[in-house]
Amino acid sequence: MTPSLLDIDQYLRSLVGSSVRTVGRNRENHVLSIDADSVIVGTERSPEGQPVALDDIRAAAARLLSEGELAINVDQLGHRSAFAGAVLASLPGVEAIAEPPSLRLKGAVTGSVVERERRRELWSLLEPEAPDHAAAPARTVRSIGMYNTGRGIFADLKRTRETTGDQRGATVSVRHTGRHYPDELSARGITYHYPETKNPSTDAMEVNATKAAGELGLPIFAILEGDRDQWRQVRPAWVAGWDDDKRMFHLQFGTLEAPRPVLALPSKDEHAGALEEFRPKDASDYRAHIAGGEIVKTRRHEQLVREFGEWAQQYGLRASTAEHPIDLVIRGDEREWIVEAKVLYRGNATDAVRAAIGQLLMYRQFLRPTGDCGMAALFAEPIGDAYAQFLDELHIAAIWQQAGEWAGNRCARAEGLTGRQ
Repeated sequence: MTPSLLDIDQYLRSLVGSSVRTVGRNRENHVLSIDADSVIVGTERSPEGQPVALDDIRAAAARLLSEGELAINVDQLGHRSAFAGAVLASLPGVEAIAEPPSLRLKGAVTGSVVERERRRELWSLLEPEAPDHAAAPARTVRSIGMYNTGRGIFADLKRTRETTGDQRGATVSVRHTGRHYPDELSARGITYHYPETKNPSTDAMEVNATKAAGELGLPIFAILEGDRDQWRQVRPAWVAGWDDDKRMFHLQFGTLEAPRPVLALPSKDEHAGALEEFRPKDASDYRAHIAGGEIVKTRRHEQLVREFGEWAQQYGLRASTAEHPIDLVIRGDEREWIVEAKVLYRGNATDAVRAAIGQLLMYRQFLRPTGDCGMAALFAEPIGDAYAQFLDELHIAAIWQQAGEWAGNRCARAEGLTGRQ
């Protein structure tokens, strides 16, 4: 997927094993590796690599996105300002200025700032119920100039070409009905397919205009079906990236000021390093191999495990995170549970449930061969009734965080593993 400032973590992962050059001095920085908190960067002085905080690079990307330009210096970007500037300068849509070292979004900087303010005004005309959603009659959405076409993408080219300074313009809104394309709509955003109509030149123009909105850091409006006839739901959205091969955009819901935080998708399965080219002969082979592997967990994952373990201890249970590779083992006086924790990346419950089932069954088979243990899948948010019932049928307790407490499926409640019995 083509990267954008909104998905900086994913872009950094794609740079591992390659280099970027600093703005001004043109010095090569090698991206050696990345973990949950930092990027390891090799330079001529430190070829073995030194850590650069991910938060510093995220903050720089957010500032460039909101202000349209950014000076590259220690005061603005912190100690490793040169590397942060080099990463951002390598993104499409970002222009590097050598002297003094700085960055700006391509197109007229002042134009994108003005256009962003115009979109705030359009939003206010809808009298939104909340910063991240509104409902309005379809005629109102059209009359204020937020959407005015029979097509899926509205770019308002006469106005937005002044913003981009070229012929592309910048998309103002997209219409999603679910009737014409296999778009995927979730609470977090839309996977929005490129248009394919009998007018390919217009299709291409709309694709370019949507990419321009992403490159310039302009929010757009996702216009969805309303709860009443001839009404529309409107959600502020951001173009977080696109994939020309699959011909789709990733649109991320948020507010006009910022998108929802993006949780970077891991580049590989969390067990890849330990299990690549591994075909166990028997259970002892599996135990020996996996016990020696290193599994990378995100900070959010560790927090989820810690919070549930602390809750269990408050209720007289014993919790252990020392039985690698199992995330957590909970023990009562007469019962033991192996627990696999999953964070839902971009709300994807399907992948999280699949992975949890596979790992729990394998751990029980190879690490608890007597089968005398319970299995529990721990999630950072609700997974939906269908998946909760499916896990019930497999005799797996499903537990998730909801409204400040632990909730779960029938199996979890019967085992006493939730705050709701």
